[in-house]
Amino acid sequence: MYAGTAPAKAPEVLKLITEELDKMAARGPSEEELGAARSHIRGATALGLEDSGARMSRLGRSQLAHDRVPPLAEIDAQIAAVTTDDLARVAAEVLGGPRSLVVLGPFDDDAFPEWDTRA
Repeated sequence: MYAGTAPAKAPEVLKLITEELDKMAARGPSEEELGAARSHIRGATALGLEDSGARMSRLGRSQLAHDRVPPLAEIDAQIAAVTTDDLARVAAEVLGGPRSLVVLGPFDDDAFPEWDTRA
């Protein structure tokens, strides 16, 4: 997750992001959110087929990661098979654990006291 903002607004933006991540870790996504995510992934996949560079990257990544290139129907079936319970479990695991923060800008070391700034 990332955000761009004026330095003076950074603590407020960070608070809002943290609240949203905490909510998602606690409850997982709604059916509506899952539907929007599915639509986004399907649309991005379809658009990626129109660009030869993106298409070749997808084919190469699939070959490297899976040693094969799954057909689009298989990918779509996998997307359709994901449930809100699946995502709630993953959200609790990923978002409920330790988090990292990286900030770029004119900030003092103590600008975000709720985050451990020890390197």
